Amino acid sequence: MISKKVESINELVDKLRLDEIEGTIEIIINNKGKINRIMIRRQQDKNKRNIEEEIRKAKKRIEIREPDLSHADFSNIDLTGSNFSGTDLHEADFSYSNIERSNLSGANLEGANFYKARLSETDLSNAYGVNVKDSYLTGSVNLYNANEPATAITNPYEGASHEAHEYDEDEFAEHPMDMGKIAPYQRKGSY
Repeated sequence: MISKKVESINELVDKLRLDEIEGTIEIIINNKGKINRIMIRRQQDKNKRNIEEEIRKAKKRIEIREPDLSHADFSNIDLTGSNFSGTDLHEADFSYSNIERSNLSGANLEGANFYKARLSETDLSNAYGVNVKDSYLTGSVNLYNANEPATAITNPYEGASHEAHEYDEDEFAEHPMDMGKIAPYQRKGSY
C-alpha cells in the first residue's frame, strides 16, 4: 500500500516530468535524528549543476518523519547527490534514472526496479534486496555487504516419478570387457 506522503511525492515527480514544475524537488527525511536529503530533478537539467545552489533555490520541499519511501516512482529522474541511507525503498521504481554520488547504504531495496538506471560513485553497502542486474554501473559503485534479493529455489526433482523402478537382472550383471582396448597403464597391477 502506498502512503499519502509517497503519493504526493509521486504526483510532484510526475509534474516535474511534465514540465509543470521547474527546478528541483527536495525531500528531507528525519531518520531517527539523522537527516537525509534527496534532490529530484529532470534528466535534462544536468548542465553546469551547482548542488548547493539547487538546495538553496529548491522549488518544492517535503519533510518526512518516517524513512519510508516504498513504492515511490523515481523513474527517469536525476537523483545526483541524494542520500537514501537507511530508507525503506522496497518496490520503488528507479528505472532510467541517473543516480550519481548518492548514498543508498543500508536501504531496503527489495523489489526496487533499477532497469536501465545509471549508477555512478554510489554507495549501496549493507543495502538489502539489491538487484542492479539490468542497470549501468560506472565509476565506483560500492556493493560491499549488499544482499541480493531472495530467489526461488527450484527443485530439480519436481515432477519426477517417485515410483519404484523394476530392473532386469541383466542391467547389473557383469559384462565381459576386452582388456586389449584398455591402455597398459590403466590395467590394474600393470605399472
